[in-house]
Order: sequence, then structure tokens, then C-alpha cells
Amino acid sequence: MQWLEVIRISVAENKRAALEEQITSIMSDLNTEKTETIKLYQNLQDGEISIHLCWKNGKAVPRGSATGLCLAHLLKGFGLISHSVWAEKQA
Repeated sequence: MQWLEVIRISVAENKRAALEEQITSIMSDLNTEKTETIKLYQNLQDGEISIHLCWKNGKAVPRGSATGLCLAHLLKGFGLISHSVWAEKQA
């Protein structure tokens, strides 16, 4: 089963550059983890940043993976964090 973690960060404009630098560093380290893909998105309307961790290693963890939880914790100093887990729905 594939599942997805979404970490959204509502960041103040004066912290954006520091956040982007931190995310770049973290993402290079995360690429060695067992995620299928890691993607970074920016909301074009309000500048909110979203990190998507796509997993395909079995059962989804309802509260998030250790990697996702750690990432959310590391980034909480930059703004408001929303961390959610999504499982692929079989039709």
C-alpha cells in the first residue's frame, strides 16, 4: 500500500529564506531514506510550503513516520505546522 505524509508550513516572510535553506539541507539527507519520493511545493497564493513524503513500504502509520514527525518538529520554529497522513484508497 502506498501512503503519503504532508507537512505544511505557514511561514512568516522574514523567516522564508532561513526555512528554505533548512529544508534544502534536510531534503538532501532525507533522499537516502526509504521514501519513494520527496517533493516540495509552494502555494502560489500565500507562499505556504508543503513537503510530501511518499511511502510504499507497507502499512501507513496513522500519526506519521519517525522521519515525518522529526521533520515537523525541526521546522516548527519557522511557523505553524500541519502534519497529516494519507493512505491510498482502493476503488
